Amino acid sequence: MSEAVTYLNQQERTFAATSILPRIRKNLLLLTLEGKPARCDWVVLPKGKPAVLFFWAHWCPDCKAEVRCCNKCKEFPGTSLIAPTQL
Repeated sequence: MSEAVTYLNQQERTFAATSILPRIRKNLLLLTLEGKPARCDWVVLPKGKPAVLFFWAHWCPDCKAEVRCCNKCKEFPGTSLIAPTQL
């Protein structure tokens, strides 16, 4: 994973003045947060149980595409799907 983070950091500098920069930052954020505990004071996470914390936006096509994957959480008993949004 560190190779991917290094690569994306390089691409971030290369494409800093372009419209692709937000996508690069999104992927970088996903890689650097993976496997780390989520700490959100405004989201109640179940203690001692696995949870998928999915931040999304109603206008984002990538987020809409992830709905099918999020529905897979139902296949794992005891797993919570938490998807906070502004709406």
